[in-house]
Amino acid sequence: MDENHRILIIDDDPEVRNSYRQILALHEDPDRTNTEALMQAGARLFQDESKSSDRPANSAYDLTLVENGEAGVAAVKASMESGRPYALAFVDMKMPGMDGAETARRIWEADPAINIFIVTAYSEATPDQVVRSTGRDDLFYLRKPFTSQEIRQFARCLTTQWSLREDQKQMAAELEGANEGLEERVRERTRAVEQSEAELKTTLKQLRKALNAAIEALAAAAEARDPYTAGHQRRVANLARAIATELGLPKDDIEAIRMAGAIHDIGKIRVPSEILNRPGKITEVEMQLIRMHPEVGFEILKLIDFPWPVAEIEREHHERLDGSGYPRGLKDGEILMPARIIAVADVVEAMTAHRPYRPALGLDAALAEIEKNRGILYDAAAVDACVRLFREKAFQLSGEAALEA
Repeated sequence: MDENHRILIIDDDPEVRNSYRQILALHEDPDRTNTEALMQAGARLFQDESKSSDRPANSAYDLTLVENGEAGVAAVKASMESGRPYALAFVDMKMPGMDGAETARRIWEADPAINIFIVTAYSEATPDQVVRSTGRDDLFYLRKPFTSQEIRQFARCLTTQWSLREDQKQMAAELEGANEGLEERVRERTRAVEQSEAELKTTLKQLRKALNAAIEALAAAAEARDPYTAGHQRRVANLARAIATELGLPKDDIEAIRMAGAIHDIGKIRVPSEILNRPGKITEVEMQLIRMHPEVGFEILKLIDFPWPVAEIEREHHERLDGSGYPRGLKDGEILMPARIIAVADVVEAMTAHRPYRPALGLDAALAEIEKNRGILYDAAAVDACVRLFREKAFQLSGEAALEA
């Protein structure tokens, strides 16, 4: 985006507001990591907040700092009217008048897409209490005292996430427009040949080809940001299709599984590449971002009029039979069969491939994992079909030799 990301700070303490301003204006400073030091520095550097600019000259962000929830809600409404929405808001939980939870709820009424961080002391509120107050469970939490490194890291990750989400909206709109154009061409061709059955079959074939090309483009866009998983979606799609065929599913269901498998990780477009490609341990906040990718993919794919429930299948591919999966914690009978099949294929492919945080574990380990959790995490029929493919029918995955029967 051409303009700096906009960040809203809502806190009744002027020293804390000035500390935020200093943190988000400067580069990493290991000697200034605790809240007390930052407050003192902010008090010295910003004696009169009302006379200083919201955006320091070297700031990477366009900051707005307000002292209460009412002013924060008004700022968000004004930003939406001007067409320059905020990417992120840091909201203090305990403030005079409107508290942080009510402020978050009213901000989301004005702008559902903004990322919100509730900043709270241990004694002020629990995450469950805030969730009940706001009606949403996608809040982020930061406990006091916080460090400058935490604030900068969260600001960088969540503003990047917000930008990617805005780009996704544009990409989905363009894809939908292309799909509408294809449908219009189909109608024109059909009228020209007086609804000829032969011409209709040809047109449908062309539409399917165009749809496949669009799906491949989406898959390539996701994998381009994560070189360690390049080809992962294609391999998962091929294995999932083979499992579905082994189970004797109808051809139409098999095609749905193949297509959904080819783009099952499209939602990772929203996850910053620095997290996807990091060789070290992933933090809890970063894991929250990664676990959002099935819902993100659903939001993208639901805008496309597929002949199958591709969006729903994509959203459920990380669900598990015992309810331990995500994003919705679905259980056995609530999970679509195509999603169960893709889940098995996804686990097997992922374990046999190298990742930045671990080497490949091998096919033996992958098959042992799904057999161990057969009927617990993974669909029993899908597991049995997958094992037969490798052990009895010499199915090849990424050049991995099949196990002997």
